[in-house]
Amino acid sequence: MNISKINELTSLRGIAAISIVIHHFFLSISPDLGVRVTGLTNYVSQSYLWVDMFFLLSGFVLTIRYHNRLTLQPYDIKNFVLARFARIYPLHFVILVLFLIIEVVKYQNNGEFLNSPNSFPDLMRNLFLLQGIQFDYLHTSWNHPSWSISIEWFSYLLFPIILIIASKNHFTISLTLTVCSILFIYIVSNITEYELDVTGILGLVRCISEMVIGSILAIIIHRMSLKLRSLISHPGVTLCVVIALFTGMHFDWSDLIIVLIMATLIAILGCSG
Repeated sequence: MNISKINELTSLRGIAAISIVIHHFFLSISPDLGVRVTGLTNYVSQSYLWVDMFFLLSGFVLTIRYHNRLTLQPYDIKNFVLARFARIYPLHFVILVLFLIIEVVKYQNNGEFLNSPNSFPDLMRNLFLLQGIQFDYLHTSWNHPSWSISIEWFSYLLFPIILIIASKNHFTISLTLTVCSILFIYIVSNITEYELDVTGILGLVRCISEMVIGSILAIIIHRMSLKLRSLISHPGVTLCVVIALFTGMHFDWSDLIIVLIMATLIAILGCSG
């Protein structure tokens, strides 16, 4: 399976990115309009779940790319981690500097500087990609959506171990990892009134579990016969799952159900590669 041939996954990333931008627009910039839109459809308010799609995709794509290439040898891990760091940190740093400049301008205008949530301790957490690893499951600061960048960084640090374990040709291991990951997502979605719309430690558990599921899906598909892949990726099956996904988000189905539908869609599109 060649990841470069799975164009549908790239399209899925695009839909996810646009949906997250729309979600934050209505949440932060135009909340009044967001309330009116939510009265018509829950899709926008539930589009925070496209972050979960990103982590499912990340586990899936990275496993395809590094399967049989990444080992627990220090050299391999170092190269992988450095490559991932170079991918996410420069843009994060530039945006953080821009937010700091905004704080300086605010100080010149009204004398306020580095107040919560844009405090100095939070600035340091953002600088070292620790902003997503907190016990407060709702706290975000500075570039608020960047909590997921912090979680993504930690998921990259754990990924070599995830891949080695998921690659074991053992049904019991794969089943145990999958069941535990789904159980963790279920627990996170029920531990607060916000379901999966959480950050901090709960967000870390949520996203790492989804990366594990994505990784296992990639391993399973890698071992499938071409005939079975072709059957699973039938356009009719794909259409049914897409309809289920958008219907579920429109009617505000359980977050866990939506995540499982997303994982199913990734598996189907992955089979087309």
